[in-house]
Amino acid sequence: MRLRHVIPSVALLFVGLLWLNLRSTKPAIDDAVATPATLSRVQVRSANSSTPPPAAVTNLTVFQKMVSGNFQLEHLSHEQVEAYLKSHQTNAASLLAAWHAAGGLDYLKRAAELFPDDPRVQVAVLNMNLFPEQQREWLDRLKQSDPENPMGNYLSARDYLHSGNPEQALKELKDATGKSKYNDYTLARLQDTEEMYMQAGHSAAEAKAIAGSSITLPQVTQLRDLGRQLATLQQNYLAAGDQSGAEQLARMGDSLSRDMGGERAGAGVLINQLAGMAVEKSLLKGLPPDSEPEFLGVSVQQRLAQIEELKMQSRTLVPLLDQMLLRGNEAEIIGYFDRMKMYGELRALKWLADRPPGN
Repeated sequence: MRLRHVIPSVALLFVGLLWLNLRSTKPAIDDAVATPATLSRVQVRSANSSTPPPAAVTNLTVFQKMVSGNFQLEHLSHEQVEAYLKSHQTNAASLLAAWHAAGGLDYLKRAAELFPDDPRVQVAVLNMNLFPEQQREWLDRLKQSDPENPMGNYLSARDYLHSGNPEQALKELKDATGKSKYNDYTLARLQDTEEMYMQAGHSAAEAKAIAGSSITLPQVTQLRDLGRQLATLQQNYLAAGDQSGAEQLARMGDSLSRDMGGERAGAGVLINQLAGMAVEKSLLKGLPPDSEPEFLGVSVQQRLAQIEELKMQSRTLVPLLDQMLLRGNEAEIIGYFDRMKMYGELRALKWLADRPPGN
């Protein structure tokens, strides 16, 4: 992944990613680092209107800037970042938070040098393709240090498919389906980034909103690419008349989708969930609509309808974030982002929908 994809301004991070995906246009998450849904409001407006964003106003709050389109991610100063690292003994978690808050790759490289056996660091290194010539070494290291996490298997399968080794890739995917502790460490990095911004002087609500609205999700690009490759492989199976093989790939896609959406872990980021559903949908389309694969529990047609319903529900809920930020109720903002981390972004949005206005 090229450096230009890593932590630019917030507006550039979300140029239509979520909203375009919700509108079922071509996959907008394929070629950019994704962020959570918490900044999609700006792009709902900019992606669907020729009206330019309002001119910059100096007395806007952080929350109002997020809604108006005037918000730029505030990278912390070198002194602020180093103070945070010192207070946390420069551990793996603090270095990963520093990587996000300071921009660039220097702190990620430092984390890789000091903590090469930490799975949080390994996932970040692999997602950023930090050491392309050592990719297989880092993949094997992740699988060893976090053996019950299928993330290593998914990234390894993607690498094998790119190198023309589908047999080994399918073995990795088979191993992944037997694991139930998926973790891409996004929520942990989100918490650490919040703490860094609070230590730098932001209120709790500001820190949560800044971190939650701007944290990048490079794994979405990687896993969506894996899904595309599986769909291509499935078409080859179908062309050869191998319906059983096509169904097996759909099962693997279902497992990947559930992991990406946080269904097994109980919490997830919305853009992850939408990307996972896109993977699942592309593979289910290769199966007869009226068939009822055992792994689905419903017919293919019914599951595809469920996916569309979830996408429409997301489209309805996301604009509620505008309203929350414009209200500027810090207790409500804190409650939203805490629920996002605990229960997942979709449930946090539903919580917003159920709240009486102004409370």
